[in-house]
Amino acid sequence: MGTAYKGGNATNIAGNIPKLAEEGQQGGVKKIIYDSFALTADLASGDTIVMGGLVPAGAMIVGCELISDALGGSCTVNVGWQASADGVESASAAGLFSAAAVSTASVLGLGSTGGAPGAFGKVFPSPVQLVIAENAVSSGATGKYIRLALSYIET
Repeated sequence: MGTAYKGGNATNIAGNIPKLAEEGQQGGVKKIIYDSFALTADLASGDTIVMGGLVPAGAMIVGCELISDALGGSCTVNVGWQASADGVESASAAGLFSAAAVSTASVLGLGSTGGAPGAFGKVFPSPVQLVIAENAVSSGATGKYIRLALSYIET
């Protein structure tokens, strides 16, 4: 039989003097910021799409999915966030996805090619706006969709 290990919260809860898990990490509520965008024309390199509402201060990323129709060409996108209005959180154009291929219909997660698995667990100290930026030109994308779903818990 292998060794049984415990995560940090499991260790804290089972200790001689139990400690509570961090707020939101035990029985917390997962929230999602979702948005979709219908392309009215092919995207050019450098075009940006603002997605969803503000990610609130204290939000901890627990997942992110980028879903797209086939945008054609050799289309790739970065997905990240703009700097917070108060300047506390810096912009990260590719904080969630870097050069994610969306030329064919795709459902990508943080662990997918182009995803940023290091974003899992990131906590935002200030509200930020999600943004998708085009890297390579799309072809025949008019009327097609790109969607973003960021999952987070409040800490």
